[in-house]
Amino acid sequence: MITMNQIKDHLTSYITDEESFSAFQSWLVDYSWDMHKDSSADAQKLAHELNELIYDYLDEYIDETTLKAQLAPFVTRHVFRRTYATAPTAIVNLAWIPEKQSEGQTVVFESQL
Repeated sequence: MITMNQIKDHLTSYITDEESFSAFQSWLVDYSWDMHKDSSADAQKLAHELNELIYDYLDEYIDETTLKAQLAPFVTRHVFRRTYATAPTAIVNLAWIPEKQSEGQTVVFESQL
């Protein structure tokens, strides 16, 4: 069985470079193989749509940057707030991970990923 949350967790990890493409693809293939037997229709549909995009990437119709951009809308809206003291709030794509923040900055990660 594979759930929507499991798929979206792994997808988010891949999009944010916490998980490699190879690891994400292997996980999705392994866990979605017999999902028609015990997973929800929504989870099955999501896995199918992700696999179609993955095949486009593997067949070199799209590059990895495009793949991530096309996969991002499948992840539900996430809001993540981190405060570094005082400064303007920025709304950024979840796939953007700040490497270094100055003291006094607030960053809001908000996206339709």
